[in-house]
Amino acid sequence: MGENKKKIDWGFLIGALAYVAGLAFLFAPLYVYETKVVIDGVKVKTKFNLNLIGLFGDKMPNSAAVIVLLVLLGLGAALFLLGKILKKGKDGLLVGSAFAGLFSIIVMFFEREIFNDLAPKVIEHYNGIEMGWGSSVFFVMVGVAVICAISSTSYSQENDIRALAEDGILVAAAFALNFIKIPVSGSGSINLQMLPLMIIALRRGPVHGLIGGGIVYGLLTCITDGYGMSTFPYDYFIGFGSVFFMGFFRKWILPTDQSGYNVRAIILIIVTGAVSTFIRFVGGCTSSMVLYKYTLEAAMAYNAIYIPVSGAAAVVVLCFLQGPLAAISRRFPAKKAA
Repeated sequence: MGENKKKIDWGFLIGALAYVAGLAFLFAPLYVYETKVVIDGVKVKTKFNLNLIGLFGDKMPNSAAVIVLLVLLGLGAALFLLGKILKKGKDGLLVGSAFAGLFSIIVMFFEREIFNDLAPKVIEHYNGIEMGWGSSVFFVMVGVAVICAISSTSYSQENDIRALAEDGILVAAAFALNFIKIPVSGSGSINLQMLPLMIIALRRGPVHGLIGGGIVYGLLTCITDGYGMSTFPYDYFIGFGSVFFMGFFRKWILPTDQSGYNVRAIILIIVTGAVSTFIRFVGGCTSSMVLYKYTLEAAMAYNAIYIPVSGAAAVVVLCFLQGPLAAISRRFPAKKAA
């Protein structure tokens, strides 16, 4: 009779505890900033520890990123818990949890860059900032939760050499398309860089879309664009990682049991492409408000031209490519049948 006892899901238990621990360490020193004053020719330096509460102080240069961080952590924990409770179809919830957790780590890290850009304007004698020990523990705890979430999905079993090579080729194609663009006066530029990233998500699923688009391609373009690493969380990680949403619908858009054009698949491309573009638009607006202190209306006006048009262009081309891509997926399925 003892054989019927339920086994402890250690992955879920460790991940849940890691999320809780990550939240607890937000109250430890997350950052240490310094001021420097010269008195009678002597440099006097003073260091100040900042935890979660301190980041909301009256003299702090920016609290919007901290609010984003808290929302993401709460969302990640909620999706992780729902994935355990619902069981069936849990992959989407766990991938969403991993996305939220990973994004919270990135926001935490680049908050230092954001703080460093804005602090000289509001903190007298400001002289730089560094990460505190609380941030280091936070990275480890939430990182463990992210790994637990991804390892609990079926997508974690698909990282073979062919998948990595395919992702690399498509990231390189996106990087090349980034240089073929139409400048928009007073805004960004219109190009097709999102197209190969969308194909990654459709071929390999949301995890590959997130990693290939948000992390690999996001870092490459952030470094080469020259706008500063403080823009990475919003304009690049969430902006290009947004294609992960399309990966949830890959088996209907690029089914392996049929080739050629499919009306349902094209409709799904339009709908999911619009959602991914909207997520990128939200990331761009958040960047404008957090980094450049735009009002919501000004941020929307700035991003409302080039992001929707670029997304629409990528979706239109992808609709034309749906038939050939479906044939490729049937001939070379991303995941071999068991």
